[in-house]
Amino acid sequence: MRNSSSRFWIFTGVVLLLIFRLLAIFLLPPAYDEMVQNYMTNDIAHFTKFPVYFYGQQYMGPLESYLSAPFFRLFGFSYIKARFYYEFFYLSFLGLYVWLVRRLFDRELAVYLFTILSVLPFSILFFTTIVGYAEILTLAILNLLLLLKISYEPRYVNGFSLLMGIVSGLAFWCNPIFVVWLPSLFLGMLWAVPSVWKKRIPLWYAAGFLAGLFPIWTHGFATGEWLHILSAGSIPAKLGDMPHILYLFFARMKYFLMTFAVDPNSTWIGGLVRYLSIIPFGFFIVSFCMFVFSFLKSWRDRSPRERIFFVFVTVSPVVLSFTYSSRQLLEDEGTRFFLPLLISYAFSIAWCIRQFRSQFWKRLVLGSLVGVFSLSVIVSLNWVFRQNLELHHVRQFLKEKRLHYGIAEMNLAYALNALDQGNIVATPFLREARYGPVLSLVKKQGPEFAIFEPLHREYREQLIKDPHLKKDSIDVYDIFYGSSPVLRKILEPESHA
Repeated sequence: MRNSSSRFWIFTGVVLLLIFRLLAIFLLPPAYDEMVQNYMTNDIAHFTKFPVYFYGQQYMGPLESYLSAPFFRLFGFSYIKARFYYEFFYLSFLGLYVWLVRRLFDRELAVYLFTILSVLPFSILFFTTIVGYAEILTLAILNLLLLLKISYEPRYVNGFSLLMGIVSGLAFWCNPIFVVWLPSLFLGMLWAVPSVWKKRIPLWYAAGFLAGLFPIWTHGFATGEWLHILSAGSIPAKLGDMPHILYLFFARMKYFLMTFAVDPNSTWIGGLVRYLSIIPFGFFIVSFCMFVFSFLKSWRDRSPRERIFFVFVTVSPVVLSFTYSSRQLLEDEGTRFFLPLLISYAFSIAWCIRQFRSQFWKRLVLGSLVGVFSLSVIVSLNWVFRQNLELHHVRQFLKEKRLHYGIAEMNLAYALNALDQGNIVATPFLREARYGPVLSLVKKQGPEFAIFEPLHREYREQLIKDPHLKKDSIDVYDIFYGSSPVLRKILEPESHA
């Protein structure tokens, strides 16, 4: 790769990385899970509580909340500020990954990888910006780095093995989706590290893994409540359903690697982007197959570190496919579970571009992919603007009616709190309310409104018949407001029995 071409792609990657990530930080509306994470961080920052699991979700540990808590203590509570702190995880992942590829392969491949990781499909941009998901990528790459260290640092093999186990344990506590990388790490030890059992690497790793799970052990033995493993769907798939389940898996993977926010009723450009976005998805499938075939063909000529990297990149998508498609997926879409695919996705595409002999084709393919990714994000911003406009309309309505405390849909309640701190305090309906102080405050002050989406039928008839309540419709929401005992009843446990 010529230096001028390399500088161009690095410059392009840096510019687009800054533009799209800053747009996402400022424009994406606050998300429900994100705000629960921020509430936990704020509690830790002020020594109110020290949660071991997400509030209301006993299957993820808030590692990132503990790391962000000092910033909340110093600079205050704000979902925008939290996203800036959280960028540390994605930028660390990007930096470590590009650095590893540069060390293992060459500068040209690292430049392509950096460019692709800088311009992401909108779904991946979304899940790496809102607080709560991107840390698993950083922890995965950190494990790979430690495994590679083990392969060529014989003097410190026991220490690195123990440390890798601790990081793996913490990653599993933080997000059980880390399980997709465990087979890769284990196979990397067995296949690529000489005398792995003689050096007791798996034993040191296992000891470190158990040590890294210390939040689960301490909480479990103290309370009797242990980590719950959650996967996409809740029921194992039946053998006869597998063709349909596999179809759903690949359809959702395509959806995740393209864009999830194109309005089917949008202008012609929306339809164009939907069709164009199939190109990078198809290119990924082809690239991944070519990478596997080429690497296996030259397996004997590869160094132990290259073999470890190959196993890490290729085995995890297979494990993800099995764990995802082995469940009934009709009710739980779970697109966030595809996030680990980014590691294989970005490298496979970068590797395939690297194989072209002609600079013309390299520039054409990479330029086309960057163009499609960029256009996909830009078109998806229509969804972002629509969400923000709906939030703005609801906020304005509540302000005009001087309504301060109430109940709202899961995705709306905490978003209103984040956008209008102190003036509007809304709690989700009782079964979805995960932050006790907000729920308690609304109960204490007395709910003045309840906001429903059209599909939400619970309590609707009672509220419509209540003569003390008025009803207005704002965009997709129905708002009931006034002084009524029915609103208080909604927040009582017996009403959900």
